Amino acid sequence: MHMYLASDPLTTLGQISAVIILIYLLFYIVIGLILALILLRGMTWVREKVGLIKRIRPVVDSANTTVQSAIDGTLAPPREDENMIIRTAVEIPVYTRTIETNVEQSGNRVADTVIELRARTMMTKGVLKAFFLPGLTQRPKSQLQIEGVGFGSPAYRISVEEGAAVGDAPIVEGTVSPTPGPNNATAD
Repeated sequence: MHMYLASDPLTTLGQISAVIILIYLLFYIVIGLILALILLRGMTWVREKVGLIKRIRPVVDSANTTVQSAIDGTLAPPREDENMIIRTAVEIPVYTRTIETNVEQSGNRVADTVIELRARTMMTKGVLKAFFLPGLTQRPKSQLQIEGVGFGSPAYRISVEEGAAVGDAPIVEGTVSPTPGPNNATAD
């Protein structure tokens, strides 16, 4: 056999590569089997948990209906065979809701009182300041003063004075200007 292998190096390289490919194939098959076993165990675990959830669901549904009836105020009186601890635990949301509404109403009253007290304090302060120190009160600026339209400019004052002088003159029939609008606009 050594004669045959030594005579053709290409066959030797082919056999070596076939062995390497078989080792890789064996390695990937083993990895695939391990992954399949892991997934099988995981699905078994999930199935067990689903079974537990199915067993717990009726208890949770009855607790939800009891809590909702307690919140709505239609909770039946306790029976002799009913566990008082569970009954008390079910009534806790009703008590917390009652306390929450009381706290909210009290908080709203306190907030309204504080707002009214602050408003009255500021009103009294403004009235006393205006009465005893009239020079120190600052009047709020009008919108035109804030925008700075230019009413203090000399050109505006001159045009206003000329308009006032023209306004004192008698009106002649032909001197009335047309009403402003898009039809009477002039192209400057």
